[in-house]
Amino acid sequence: MPYHLLNPFDHRQVMQRDDFEIFHYNNPATCSCPPHRHDYYELFCLQGDRLDYIVEGMRYSMGPGSIIMIAPGQIHRADVAGPVRSIDRFVLWISTEYVRSITDALPRLRYTLWGDMTGRNLIRPDEDTAGLMRQLLFALHREDAHPQADSASLSRDIIGLLLIHCSRCIANEADGAPYK
Repeated sequence: MPYHLLNPFDHRQVMQRDDFEIFHYNNPATCSCPPHRHDYYELFCLQGDRLDYIVEGMRYSMGPGSIIMIAPGQIHRADVAGPVRSIDRFVLWISTEYVRSITDALPRLRYTLWGDMTGRNLIRPDEDTAGLMRQLLFALHREDAHPQADSASLSRDIIGLLLIHCSRCIANEADGAPYK
């Protein structure tokens, strides 16, 4: 049976852990936050429908499988104007120290994440990569909700894979590679 655990929406915008936190929400669009910023990375991964997201005053149109990567300090919010609907998404918060520990051995990833993200927040993976990233998000959420002896190591590896795929998508976009 597939794993599908949804979190109740939480308005807090402060991490309670020192590594990462992951949430899977599917709730009415009226459950949103005003523009805000924080001192950790956030990946907002849309699973269905369409949504506009605003980061540092730039509007991004998201479709299913799209990801917004928000660097620490960037002001952001989802734009939920229009008819009330549910929004299925994963939200992954990753502390800067945790990201630093993952990127120490990955120079290309370190360059992507520690560089200026302005204007490069939207990630539109191809269909295969989007499917893989969705599976990774479900796996990470499952490990976090039901930890086992090796869950910390597996979670770290999953987050590393997610960040590498995000970095590759950003690099492909910069290189002018087409997206489907």
